[in-house]
Amino acid sequence: MLIVARWIKVLSLMVILFGLSACSNKGTSDLQQYVQELKKNTKAQKIKPLPEIKRYQPYLFINPSERDPFQKPMATNSQLAAQSNLKRLPDENRVKGPLEEYAIGQMKFVGIIQQGTQNWALIKNGDDRNIYSVKTGDFVGKDNGKIDAITADTVFITEIIKGPSGLWEEKKVEMILDKEEQ
Repeated sequence: MLIVARWIKVLSLMVILFGLSACSNKGTSDLQQYVQELKKNTKAQKIKPLPEIKRYQPYLFINPSERDPFQKPMATNSQLAAQSNLKRLPDENRVKGPLEEYAIGQMKFVGIIQQGTQNWALIKNGDDRNIYSVKTGDFVGKDNGKIDAITADTVFITEIIKGPSGLWEEKKVEMILDKEEQ
């Protein structure tokens, strides 16, 4: 046991001496000479001062007639009057048909059927292979579209959408007969 302790002390001493010998100045004279040369030949350039930072002046919305830009725009009286003049508002309680699950842009008007004086449009949905027959007054599209009229080559639709002010607005859409699908 005593021998092992001595060997540990001897090995520890050797490691310390070896580590200290690595810190000596031997073999670094060429590096020191190079650094001295660089210091003599290089002129220090003056560093430009940083530009002055302008202090930000926040704008305080004090005037009550100005609209807060972080709030939705309020509807004006003329916009409210225009909404009250709409022929219809969306009925959220109405049971929706299969063509109201898709945007009108995904559908194709592929044909027409006449039954007496009544025109029926044949609408094909872009997702499936089903063809649906619709008549004037039926609803189509995600945006509360109602069919106003059906002619030989066009289906006229009025959609009720929410505008940027949050009020309901009418949007007229036409579906043209797709001659390739016939």
